[in-house]
Amino acid sequence: MKIRQARLEDLDRIVELEFENFSVEEAIPPSVFEAHLREIQTSFLVAEKEGRIMGYIEGPVGLHRHLQDQSFTEEIKDYSHEPGGYI
Repeated sequence: MKIRQARLEDLDRIVELEFENFSVEEAIPPSVFEAHLREIQTSFLVAEKEGRIMGYIEGPVGLHRHLQDQSFTEEIKDYSHEPGGYI
């Protein structure tokens, strides 16, 4: 198993996994994943086995210690370039 930074070309497989695991009502829309792939520089990861993506985890680095759920929004800000951020 290899863990690596997600890339835009992983979008279709990430969306496929999302819809395999969540109902249509609960799944994150493809447009949101695309926005997150473009914005989140260090903490959108995929698990890959034999060249196939088996899973993913993502969330922006934030300036606040307490979690702010931004899973369903395209307007996301990643602070990985700032020192002392939180995941």
